[in-house]
Amino acid sequence: MTAARPDPGGANPADDVGATSPGPSGHRHTFANAEYDESEGVLRVKGVVIDVEPRPLRLLLELLRRPNEVVTKDELFESVWNGRATVDHVLANAVSKLRAALGEEAGARIVTVPRVGYRLNGPVLRVATTPARTELLAGQSVPGREAYVLERSLGDDSRSEVWLARHARLNQMRVFKFATDSASLAALKREYTLYRVLHKELGPRDDFARVLETQFQSSPYFMECEFGGTSLLKWAEESGRLAAMPLSERLFLFTQVAQAVAAAHSVGVLHKDLKPGNVLVAGEPGHWQVRLTDFGSGRLLKPERLAELKVTALGMTLAAEGSDGSRSGTYMYLAPELLGGHAPTTQSDVYSLGVMLWQMVAADLRCPMASGWQRAVQDPLLVEEITQATEGAPEARTASVATLVHSLQQMEPRRAERARREAETRAAAEARAQSQRARARRPWVLAGVAGLALGLVATAWMYLEAEAARTRAVDAQLQVQAVSDFLHQDVMESPDVLTSGGVKPLQLMTLMRQASRRAAERFKGQPQAEAVVRRRIADTYLRRAAVAEALSELRKARELLEAAKAFDTTEGLMVRFLSARALLWAQQKDRAQALLAEAVQLSGEVRIHEATELGSVAMRARLDFMLDAGEAKAAIPLAQRLVEQIDRIRSPQSPHRVDARQRLAEAYIRAGMENEAAEVFEQLANPPFNAPNMAGEYKARAVMFDANKLATNERYDEAIAMIRAARKLLGPEATANRFYLAWFEYWEGGYGLHQSRFEDARKSFESAMALFVECVGNDHVYVETMRKFTAVAALAAGNAAEAALMFDAVDRWYLANVNESGDAASRFGRVSALIDLGQAAQALTLLEAIPMPALARADQQPGLEARVAAERARALMALGRHGEAKSTLRQAVVDMKAAKVPRWQLARYERLL
Repeated sequence: MTAARPDPGGANPADDVGATSPGPSGHRHTFANAEYDESEGVLRVKGVVIDVEPRPLRLLLELLRRPNEVVTKDELFESVWNGRATVDHVLANAVSKLRAALGEEAGARIVTVPRVGYRLNGPVLRVATTPARTELLAGQSVPGREAYVLERSLGDDSRSEVWLARHARLNQMRVFKFATDSASLAALKREYTLYRVLHKELGPRDDFARVLETQFQSSPYFMECEFGGTSLLKWAEESGRLAAMPLSERLFLFTQVAQAVAAAHSVGVLHKDLKPGNVLVAGEPGHWQVRLTDFGSGRLLKPERLAELKVTALGMTLAAEGSDGSRSGTYMYLAPELLGGHAPTTQSDVYSLGVMLWQMVAADLRCPMASGWQRAVQDPLLVEEITQATEGAPEARTASVATLVHSLQQMEPRRAERARREAETRAAAEARAQSQRARARRPWVLAGVAGLALGLVATAWMYLEAEAARTRAVDAQLQVQAVSDFLHQDVMESPDVLTSGGVKPLQLMTLMRQASRRAAERFKGQPQAEAVVRRRIADTYLRRAAVAEALSELRKARELLEAAKAFDTTEGLMVRFLSARALLWAQQKDRAQALLAEAVQLSGEVRIHEATELGSVAMRARLDFMLDAGEAKAAIPLAQRLVEQIDRIRSPQSPHRVDARQRLAEAYIRAGMENEAAEVFEQLANPPFNAPNMAGEYKARAVMFDANKLATNERYDEAIAMIRAARKLLGPEATANRFYLAWFEYWEGGYGLHQSRFEDARKSFESAMALFVECVGNDHVYVETMRKFTAVAALAAGNAAEAALMFDAVDRWYLANVNESGDAASRFGRVSALIDLGQAAQALTLLEAIPMPALARADQQPGLEARVAAERARALMALGRHGEAKSTLRQAVVDMKAAKVPRWQLARYERLL
């Protein structure tokens, strides 16, 4: 027997019809000239002990318990082979060995029922027996597993004796949990049943201690487990290891534990005894692996699932499942409601984890949680998390373990967001103070202005009268332009804000939000003026890919112009062109194309090519659409004309001139003309632009395109090496470096995903997400894109619960900030996660509700329709509709291969076939 098994192995004997599981006393079964004593696990024929392999003996026990009854092949596979998929000859071989051991007379009693199963004919005498307790000592062989020698006791967990054993020849380590009375046997069986549920629902996982074998037929009963490491409690105290670890590493360890609990909860399994002693740690520094163990006190929230999963309910008695077992567990970690006699829930496990979280943060796993515990926690966010997880009332606690995991994983973005809000609060307070000081000076200022105004009126009255008509026609527009130019050129577009090396983009986003809030009050009664300001705020938002904010400002600008009956003016046309670009970035391509066509028709080709602001806005929109369509070479002449236009209408220091050249360089890069792009970079590094960092940044981007070409040919290792080399091209200390580094992390994550390095990919995507939060703030489409890809990697790595939460968060963000239909790609990812979590019916309903056009726009991966069909087949298979599912899945796999779907995606479907 090896450790690598697809199921948490071991015996699962079916009980007598109408009877409970046999107790530790067992029975002696006599038939023909043979006798089997299940207490001793010994078969005698004619009084002579016969040596028989374990599987044939278990098969005999199943037949003896149901004499003169046909026991089907499926029932025998379930009880003797734990339901593992196998072939008929395995069962036939076991029967042959059993008949040979029994001899001619007793062996003839076992009758084959063709294509159905086997029957033991004739009478069977059953007598209850009471075996003597077996004393377990170091150095002795494990009873029934003689190749393993007991090495040392791991401590009595009050339900079973736990021993570490070593294979005498292979040197393999195993953990044996023994039971010698009815109570400990019931707990052991319950634990085994829950492990089977976890395995069937979640598949093989490294964060659960793996069960390899069981022996419930004779005393001492045992469950054999893979050696999963040292208990967290002892591991933490070795050389003061836990106290020496950085807080971030301690939190990472705790998060691993919580993820395992969240996975168990997702399939209806409560642990009920969460504590450091029931967590194992193995590995080495930087690569620690935790495993959750000891479900002996556990509970199944939906016992009816056992029948659906074809798992026998060993040890799952009413007493164990009801309130009588509510106080099982360790008092230090018991939730208050359990001490009050209430039934355990997922919230009870949340409380236990909250206590463990505090102990991990405090670096003391033996210290009980008492008043004043906050003094050991320096981080206010952690204080909040621990407080909420350990609330006395279950309904006030953190909603779920999965929510706790997500909150801890988002600590850095949340910390950045809190800092941003505090900075805004301080800025607002300073603004109020300045306003108060200005009001104090206002009487003197007004007096001076009034005197000046009187003088101007006295000397210019006749001139104003003569020019009255012209003044009335243009005065409002002059005011709008003056205010707009000041806000746009002196504030939004100043070089220290927009160019590389200036202030952080996060500060720019804060500035834009403040300007947007003040615009309505500042331009009250001047709708056209406010519309111009909002359109320019939207333009600045769009440069930082803040698409949701840009669309919001453009909607307000359109409403203002329509209210002033000025939407068909030049300003209205610019709002149309900019809105088309924003919709394109938001992946609403049909609406974007329609709006662009409308703007072009109303503007006319002549006006679009004029050296005016309208012309440059229109040309930038056209350029975006051509690059998005992959028409890079055709876009180059347009990008060159844009540079010429901008040069004629903007000053040499204008950021618009830099922006136009960046677009030209991007068109060159996408067209594979890196030398021409390099010339543009060189130009940007010299007067009048003086942006030396840009050359390195754009050269790095050129390398990124080369890396993607390698990745297209599945040369991922070379692509990753090229991406890492590209980082060295970035100039030091440039603000934009963080922005490009984020994209490099994103691409590296994508390459890792294609190589099935799912955990590496997840870490890269998380790193990219953190960098984008630093650059553009937490509430941004780039951040949500990285969250979506992090979810993809987490799902591929087997963390379906975590992935489902992230996919749902992205979808809700799109609903709130981008469009009313949300993000179809995230919804599709959530479908996959729900199927993995055993929620196939909900997944199928969600899948049917996703509109394919929206999914096609949001999901740019190959073979979309085939992947949708494959996920539908997976859901149908989980619901028991195997015939329909297999035919659909078979065709979907063929279509995915034809579409060249990545191997890592294709593999999961091929395995199902």
